Amino acid sequence: MWRRYQPRPNHARLFRNRQKCESWQSDFRGKILLQDGVSYFVGVTRRRTFAGEEYLAIYLRPDLTLPVGAPKLLQKS
Repeated sequence: MWRRYQPRPNHARLFRNRQKCESWQSDFRGKILLQDGVSYFVGVTRRRTFAGEEYLAIYLRPDLTLPVGAPKLLQKS
């Protein structure tokens, strides 16, 4: 039986970006929950140096969506 995914602090899950249309968009994307409880979107793109060596470019962007059950004071009207 499958259990619902529970994010663990300092762990990320990334999935192939099947909606990628442009070269600047991430190859993989997902979320990470840091130890302090702050959630970030994660994007990973495969790139090559001028010498032809492959590397991964990673970005973190704050997840500004509110969790279910967040206090009404935090929600925009």
